[in-house]
Amino acid sequence: MKNILLPLFLTIGILNATAQVSGGKYNKLFDEFLMEDYDGCYKQALKMTEKDEYRKEPEPYLYIAMVLLKYSEMPERSEEFPNAVKDAAKYAAKAAKYDQKERNAKSEDSAEEDAAGYYWENNQEFFNKLKRIIMDEAEYYFNEDNFSKAASTYKRILKVDPEDENILMITGVSQYKSRNVGEGKMSLETAVKLIQDKYKDEDYEANETTLTALEDGVATYIDYLFENDQKDEAKAFYDSIYESLSWNSNIRALKSKF
Repeated sequence: MKNILLPLFLTIGILNATAQVSGGKYNKLFDEFLMEDYDGCYKQALKMTEKDEYRKEPEPYLYIAMVLLKYSEMPERSEEFPNAVKDAAKYAAKAAKYDQKERNAKSEDSAEEDAAGYYWENNQEFFNKLKRIIMDEAEYYFNEDNFSKAASTYKRILKVDPEDENILMITGVSQYKSRNVGEGKMSLETAVKLIQDKYKDEDYEANETTLTALEDGVATYIDYLFENDQKDEAKAFYDSIYESLSWNSNIRALKSKF
């Protein structure tokens, strides 16, 4: 009997490994999530965020976000949690914020003995999954020419990851297309700056999850400028990012427009 149960337990562990908070230290939350006691995990984590002892720790917020994302996949929970994805992003943003504060408090040579300050790096699979789900909704509005709604939806991702240059690009373009030129200009300028700075590091790799947002954003913005007889501005914009993004075939192909 033990020989049967052990492989089964290992299989369950493998299937659920990517669904846990990586590097976490609260075993009860881990066990509840692993055994799919999502209600127990949610309630326990929520209580922790209300106590001064845990209020600024990333892990409980991250578990709440993970549970909410699970709820969003369960039709039977849709009435109780109608805004599960939106709320998941809100709690994921808190987890990322508190994690960054902890990271900033560490010295460069401090031993990484626990996940505090490193939840962001250790749980990229979850954060990328959340980004992808929100992107799907935002892309729907973008393709329906509802650019104001697209921009506000993309901004949910930016609350989680303010320095995702790909999402900043498409957000800025959505703002321009919705005639919110002021915010659009700031978003695009920030996106271009991040692109230039990040790609100075030869080892920097683009986030594949959000890369299509960058490609669509660049192409749409160039078309927008051409439509408004701003060909010089389009060329200047393209030149500002070309050196950093020339490795990307879709960005490189836009060169034929000039």
